[in-house]
Amino acid sequence: MQKFEPDQLVLVRYTKTSEWRIRRYSILCEERQRHETQDGVIWEDEDILPYSGNEHLLGTTDSPTPKWEPKPGELVAVKYLFDTSWRARVFVKIDEDKKYQCFCSQDENDGYASWDLCEPLRKHFTIPEE
Repeated sequence: MQKFEPDQLVLVRYTKTSEWRIRRYSILCEERQRHETQDGVIWEDEDILPYSGNEHLLGTTDSPTPKWEPKPGELVAVKYLFDTSWRARVFVKIDEDKKYQCFCSQDENDGYASWDLCEPLRKHFTIPEE
């Protein structure tokens, strides 16, 4: 069951073939395991998404794609929020502050550093096919 905050912007759809629309979240109806938006409509879990990160779905009938998650040992592109350039690193884990902890022998702290943003390496760097 997804979790939302009251007044959070969400995307909703009536059926799998209808367009995603924007609404404001209200509450979780726990006894029915359904979500309610501020317009009083009740939604199934698969028909409601956070708006943030899914903006591209608004007004479409597209299905959401699973969120990419880095795997330990994977080469990734990382950067701090204030940086303009991405760096290649080896992903280790997500730390308690929800930052991406990665390894690089050039970083301080025994080669480990925490980063704000993490994306697939191929999105920012050209890598030859294996």
